[in-house]
Amino acid sequence: MEMKINDESVHKIMGHKVFKNASVKIAGQFNISLDEAKANLMYEIANHRGVLQVVGDELTAHQLAHINYAKKDILRSVYNQNVKEQELFMPAESDDVNLIDLNFDDINITNHVSFSKGEIERVIAVLPMIYEKRAVPKIVELLTVGENQYRENHPEIAQKDFNRQLKRWVAIANKPAKRELIDNVLFTDKELIEKKNRQLAQSFLDMVEQDTDKEWFDTWFKIIEDNEWFDEAFDFIKNPKNMVEHWDMNTQARKDGYEFVKELNYLLNE
Repeated sequence: MEMKINDESVHKIMGHKVFKNASVKIAGQFNISLDEAKANLMYEIANHRGVLQVVGDELTAHQLAHINYAKKDILRSVYNQNVKEQELFMPAESDDVNLIDLNFDDINITNHVSFSKGEIERVIAVLPMIYEKRAVPKIVELLTVGENQYRENHPEIAQKDFNRQLKRWVAIANKPAKRELIDNVLFTDKELIEKKNRQLAQSFLDMVEQDTDKEWFDTWFKIIEDNEWFDEAFDFIKNPKNMVEHWDMNTQARKDGYEFVKELNYLLNE
């Protein structure tokens, strides 16, 4: 359901430096105009950020945090869409390319570069569950050295035969039963990091539930130091340093701790 924000509130939101900085970030990230970035951010705020429906003379810290949260929603949604479009045999043109999302349309592995070693190893490990025995060594070689070197290693294979073979491998991987198997047992590097971070978040919530000693919280905060996954939760904290150093030991730390726990729960359930 679309949320309505009056023109005065829109003007206040768009005039704030936090909104402007967020718009610049979006524009730079996706190479779009600043006006388009502002429109996208305002749309995200209007549709998903009820806390910004009513804006006073000054935006509250909580409202400013939600502007940053809306920005991250945009960055995350576009990233997820891009990840879904990655292909197993496509060249890795950036660190975001992975080897495991198997959505095949165009096949082009001319420039085999920088696939994660871990991803390659995980894919190779499940190949025997997907392909017949004689095909596995060929696919392992192709994934390991790339098309150029593979073609040099096998000059007896004509280009049209190579393309036909590659398309057959792709078709096998996309059979429903194989696709289900791959989805269940393979994870990209980013998915593994996401899984680990979710486990860390859950361990924190478990400590809160069990009224664990403060030293365990101290250790947990050290573990997630510089971990960007938790930035969204910290965005809602008035005094992060005080909360980390004095967890549940003073009034402000308790207030911030409550907000932190609430946002961790949101992250785990979104």
